Amino acid sequence: MVQDAERSDGGAELDFGGCLELYGCKLDGTLRAVAIPPRNEAELQALLEARIPEGQSLEYKELSLKWRNARVEALKDLSGMGNGGGGVVLYGVTQDPTDRELPGLLSPILDARAMGILEDVVRSGVSPPLLWEPIRIDLGRGYVLAADVAPSALGPYMVHGYEEQRFYRRHGSRVDPMSEGEVRDAYALAERSRGDLEDRWQTSRLPMAPPPEWGKVVCYTVAALPIHGGRREYLPLRPDGRDYLKETQCQLLMEEIPKVWARGLLARSDAKKTAFRIDRDGALGSIGLTGVKSDLPGTVGLGEAMDWLDARFRCFSLLWQQLGFRETAQLRFT
Repeated sequence: MVQDAERSDGGAELDFGGCLELYGCKLDGTLRAVAIPPRNEAELQALLEARIPEGQSLEYKELSLKWRNARVEALKDLSGMGNGGGGVVLYGVTQDPTDRELPGLLSPILDARAMGILEDVVRSGVSPPLLWEPIRIDLGRGYVLAADVAPSALGPYMVHGYEEQRFYRRHGSRVDPMSEGEVRDAYALAERSRGDLEDRWQTSRLPMAPPPEWGKVVCYTVAALPIHGGRREYLPLRPDGRDYLKETQCQLLMEEIPKVWARGLLARSDAKKTAFRIDRDGALGSIGLTGVKSDLPGTVGLGEAMDWLDARFRCFSLLWQQLGFRETAQLRFT
């Protein structure tokens, strides 16, 4: 079933059995579909039954890595997906012979070593290092491999293995060599994103500062900001923040019910002097007491600081996984 929910920005969010979502962010004046990788057999079957076609962020492939050409093809597909904005390559699914953009039948990978071989091929054949997550979906016989690929903040990926020295990019359901102009524009975009990063820290008001009501206190702060500058919204606004900040995931941080604000969700306890924030683009911030008053001498123990930091990073990681966050983020801790 396809559910359509109106968004505050005029866009719409579509849910194809949890496999594909259409976010209301505009890129070049258009709405962009972003594939969400299946993580188990039920999600994989839902995707196949929905007959979701290949596109800018989704490709179906059979996997064979025995020959040089097959390995080069895998590098082209994965780097091209990353240079095209990111998405999912599903290895172990055939294409429909009557319409090659639609999924056909399952063709499970039988070689248990194939996933490790692909990781080695990618590690030695793509620069900068490919940001991707290989997800193994075990079936009754064999498995399907969902390769979840993210773009790089350092510039476009280049295939440099097996005598290749080229950039590739996905255009719709094709992967083509990038022109000089496309490569130049990709590097310029990456450079501009890095240059804008400091301004976006200030615009996002991260790291968080203690509110005046807390008085003179010394706080820990930790924050994470997507380097790509909010190209995609990961957190659709809903009235109840519990949909995203579940007690089981963030019980160390969330002692108040989060409230919706213009850019995301915010929870704050003045009594316990702790606050937590997540923005729609995946940016996160947290602040809490160190237990040392600023007008008294003393030092903060390293163990205490590391325990506090570890709890926040665990929560950040769980939230990002839940929201499908795949961006590169910069972290700051004070």
